[in-house]
Amino acid sequence: MLAGSAFAVGTKVSFQDEERFFETKVRPLLVNNCYECHSEDIAEAGLRLDSRQSVLKGSDTGAVVELGDIQKSKIITVIKASGELAMPPDGKLTAGEIKILEEWVARGLPWSGVGSKETPISNGSDSIPERIASTKKNHWSFQPIRRHELPVLPEDLPVHLREKWSSNRIDRFLAGTMLKQGIQPAEEASPHALIRRLSYDLTGLPPSVDDVEAFVANPSEPAYRAYAERLLDSTQHAEHWARHWLDLARYADTIGYAFGGQSNKSPFAWTYRDWVVKAFHDDVPYNRFVTLQVAADRITPEVPRKDLAALGFLTVGRTFRGNIHDIIDDRIDLVTRGLMGLSVACARCHDHKYEPIGIDDYYALHGIFASTETPEELPIIGEPPQTEEASEFAEKMAELAMNLADHERAIYDRAIREAVAHAPDYLIEVARPSEKKDGRLPQMQDGYEMRPIILGRLERLLRNKSDTHPILGPWVHLSNVPDDVFSSDADKILKQCVESVPNLNTCVEQELISAKPHSISDLAAVYGRLIAKVALDENDEAKSLIQQSEDLHSLWLVFGKAGTPFVVLENEWKSVSKRSERDEHSKRKRRVLAHQADARGGPPRAMVLVDKSKPTESFVFLRGSPGRQGEKIDRRVPHILGGEFVDKRTSGRLDLAEMIVDPKNPLTARIFVNWVWTHHFGQGLIATPGDIGLRGEPPSHPELLDDLASRFVNDGKWSVRCLHREIIFSQAWRQASTAKQDTVASDPENMYYSRSRRRRLSWESWRDSLLMAAGTLQLNEGGGPGMDPLDPRNGARRTLYSWVDRQDVPGVLRAFDIANPDTTVHVRSTTLVPQQGLVMLNSPLVIDAAKKVADRLSDESNTQARIEQLWKIVFARSPQRDEIRMVQAWIEKSEDLSSDDFGVWPQLAQALMSTAEFQYVD
Repeated sequence: MLAGSAFAVGTKVSFQDEERFFETKVRPLLVNNCYECHSEDIAEAGLRLDSRQSVLKGSDTGAVVELGDIQKSKIITVIKASGELAMPPDGKLTAGEIKILEEWVARGLPWSGVGSKETPISNGSDSIPERIASTKKNHWSFQPIRRHELPVLPEDLPVHLREKWSSNRIDRFLAGTMLKQGIQPAEEASPHALIRRLSYDLTGLPPSVDDVEAFVANPSEPAYRAYAERLLDSTQHAEHWARHWLDLARYADTIGYAFGGQSNKSPFAWTYRDWVVKAFHDDVPYNRFVTLQVAADRITPEVPRKDLAALGFLTVGRTFRGNIHDIIDDRIDLVTRGLMGLSVACARCHDHKYEPIGIDDYYALHGIFASTETPEELPIIGEPPQTEEASEFAEKMAELAMNLADHERAIYDRAIREAVAHAPDYLIEVARPSEKKDGRLPQMQDGYEMRPIILGRLERLLRNKSDTHPILGPWVHLSNVPDDVFSSDADKILKQCVESVPNLNTCVEQELISAKPHSISDLAAVYGRLIAKVALDENDEAKSLIQQSEDLHSLWLVFGKAGTPFVVLENEWKSVSKRSERDEHSKRKRRVLAHQADARGGPPRAMVLVDKSKPTESFVFLRGSPGRQGEKIDRRVPHILGGEFVDKRTSGRLDLAEMIVDPKNPLTARIFVNWVWTHHFGQGLIATPGDIGLRGEPPSHPELLDDLASRFVNDGKWSVRCLHREIIFSQAWRQASTAKQDTVASDPENMYYSRSRRRRLSWESWRDSLLMAAGTLQLNEGGGPGMDPLDPRNGARRTLYSWVDRQDVPGVLRAFDIANPDTTVHVRSTTLVPQQGLVMLNSPLVIDAAKKVADRLSDESNTQARIEQLWKIVFARSPQRDEIRMVQAWIEKSEDLSSDDFGVWPQLAQALMSTAEFQYVD
């Protein structure tokens, strides 16, 4: 348990979120900045900061923290250096670090692991190998998944319930448990409630009035199954369940905070979203679904290029202002907690405080993702549209690409000219190295800065060269002559040097005899002129002369060929560029990327990862600091999951994916089956859907969970649609949301599934329902870049296709519990707050929908007919007599008071869409 967590009204922060915040943000900060003076060994001023109790106790002068109050907390005042006392004494914390501690105090000083009340400071905990052995032996989620014998239903169960609850394995398990508790299941929901629940559960959309009336008239089993199959086969079903998955994949269309003038857009995140929709529509087996998202580029034979979009799973997260280690940490958390319900990221700084995960396990996974990179050019995964916009896009794209290439060429040409012009300076620096300040190379009087890549190649060229080399021999010989000797007896030394080099290059010999150098500076100038002859071959005549002369060609091979010291390769232009040139290049590159992402008519691209040319192993970061490296860890999967090493020739992502979906892995099927179950029932067989490790809750029905997971893998062959069918065809799922009073008293939390759970529509389903009522939603308007869901002009598209800005989530979406796009969310929290009612009263989205609903009503002369039509539009049912009478009376009183812009019928439509019947599913 986390001690002292404080939450804002209407919000629900999970234990895992608080634990992750403390372990990845707060504890490393305290360890690196505070423990040297305020821990068990030293407690200056009587203050210890290595346990929650110690922090609350304070120092010799009193309390240092006021829970939840930043202004009154002395610890914040001290670290801000806003008083007489300032800490740490040897340097102020950064603004980001101060913000972390402020948030820590505001949250109520959450603390997990060592130093919390439940886990006092101690070094006597079991070792990781001992924890692994104990976990494999005792913890339920690490036991093999197996089928179970069905319970026998008791004889005293009413006949009609026995018939309905005997055929489905889910029902047998649930009914057996209920009856042991003396609880009888609820009756089946009414036909109207059932078909509405089925439609929202599978598609996130309300059923049409025709479908409702047809089913209510014939609520038979064949009719129910036929309607369910139609929904399962629909694109709308895939879209709805894709939205659930995108919560888990922490999907957004932006990268978070941008820096260095970069755009904050994830330009082709939408191709990942559309791929997920297609995968659910095609019922891609879950093991293949996961493998593609982790390692689509490593699968053999190669997957169709459209499937590369699956790698958006790893790449649509935050970029943490370019901090690669935070990016890797996010990906580790995604694949371990997201796909297996196992917390690994808390082992970034130390062995996990609870789970059988060592810090070596973390850095073994770290190496896998450190061996990948995002390519500069994202791959095209489809054809551009065959429209006039496509040709305009291609024309502009060619222009922007040419501007970028021209800029790179201009940088390259300028760098070569300047390098050749300063060749004598480079030669002197090699022969007589200057004293370097801060390790920087010297800057010339004209402002030119030496480039490490050029100097390094020149040093390697001259290293161990003989003084008889036909081109470099004179330099090697003469540069080693002391300066005073060289200047005093230059002619004699030069003559001896020329005569001592057999086969001396004629160009070199002529230049030396002509110049008669008397110092190393003169000698460097000689070689500078030689280099200029062959390195600046900018015209055809110069190139022809070099090819025709054997001596010039030999000189060219040493100093003029691409890849020689002063003529870097064209793709190395960045290493010889100036800051201003790089800034301009970034601007031009952003124009290219912006055009690719935003302009209509371009081909879709995939946000992918690729393996680096040379995979790498990661070192343990001591206390989580990249600057303090410990032991090197070979890439592998965690020991608790087998510890197998990955392919040394690749990053190992494919090996990781195969381990995740291996039927022998007891975590993956359990966590996914519970995920699907939770979205169907509104509550999970496991109450902690993202955590089935040692800190997670055990399942309420372990035999049912295992039986369902086993058959999902073995019988259903990982088919998600088969799993859907088994659940929605069960009697347990079809129960009414109301139950007898004694049943509610015996099962107040519905732990035994003795009735259905009434649920509020998600934000997406709620908006889509408004648009369905308004008559604007077009179900074939899917795919492509995201749109603003609050703009009434976008009323034709489903909410799934919204633009998601992780830095600017609109208040309306937050009020309706949209998932946090910064982290893996298996199941959204649900709140009931006044802001939701205020949205229904004031939101332009609702007002616009109400007006459009009113516009759909016909026959203005017949009030009752309009009322009946309105009820069918909003509720897909006819109004009851008392409802008609009540509305007619209200209309008579209100007609004179209503405005022309928002009359009684829009007001009535708004009122109906604000009711619980519209916003909730029974």
